Amino acid sequence: MIIINIIILLIYAGAAIFAIYYLPILAKDFKRVRDQNDRIIQTLDEIAKLLKEKE
Repeated sequence: MIIINIIILLIYAGAAIFAIYYLPILAKDFKRVRDQNDRIIQTLDEIAKLLKEKE
């Protein structure tokens, strides 16, 4: 039983280290993707305006 508890604690420690180390990196990637999506949406809006003007 003690061995199982130690294994569970090691798993939790690994999860905590993963969260502390990787979450900031994932947050940066998410922000970068969101900025790219905003630029794509802005470009599509400009194309739509140009097409409306053309009609």
